[in-house]
Amino acid sequence: MVEQVNKQNAWYTAFKNFVNSINYDIDCAFPAKVVKYDKSQHLADIQPLNNFSDGSNKAQLLDVPVNACCYEFDEWLASVKADFAKVDAYADDKGIPIASSFVSKIPKPLMHTGATVVAIVLDHDTDDWDGTAKPYTPATKRQHDINDSIIMGVI
Repeated sequence: MVEQVNKQNAWYTAFKNFVNSINYDIDCAFPAKVVKYDKSQHLADIQPLNNFSDGSNKAQLLDVPVNACCYEFDEWLASVKADFAKVDAYADDKGIPIASSFVSKIPKPLMHTGATVVAIVLDHDTDDWDGTAKPYTPATKRQHDINDSIIMGVI
C-alpha cells in the first residue's frame, strides 16, 4: 500500500512539474521599464522587470510597438501647449493679466524613457504583421513568444 502511495505522489509531483514547466515557457503579460522611446514611430526598447527564477535579468526587447492610448493624449497636450500659453498670457480689457497657469499644470508625457509599462505577448508570430487591421499569415509557428510583445499601458 505504501508503495502505491509513493507511486501516486511521484506521478503527481512529476505532472505538477511538467505543467509548471509549460506555464513558465508561455509569456502572457509583464511589467517593463522603457529604456528608449521613439516618439515619431511609437516604438520602445523595454527591459522586463521580472527576472528569471535564478535572479538573472531577461534580455531587453527592441522596437516594441506602443498602443495609441499610451501616447495620443501626450501628443494632444503638446499640440495645445502653445494655445494654453496664449491663454496664460492673456489680459482683460484693462490690461490686467488673467493669471491662469495652464502650461505649468501640463503633466510630463505618460509615455517616456523611464516609464513603467505593461506589455502583453500576442498569441502568434508578428514578424509579417504591418500593424494595421489587414489580415496576415504568421511567418512561423511561434506562439506566446516574448518577442511578439506590444506595450498596452503605462503604469
